[in-house]
Amino acid sequence: MKITIETPKPGEEDEIILRCASLDEKLMKLVYSLKTEENKLTGYLEDKIVKLIPKDIF
Repeated sequence: MKITIETPKPGEEDEIILRCASLDEKLMKLVYSLKTEENKLTGYLEDKIVKLIPKDIF
């Protein structure tokens, strides 16, 4: 898989384009995650695995 990141010109809207031969379950989960903004990170706190929301970290 190739990932390309471009900076839009002033006044242009941010855009994500997926170009794929078939839209499989993995890509659908990615699209859903981007649309709902429910991205969570998995991390370790001492000896426990915890789920973190990126905006809570930043």
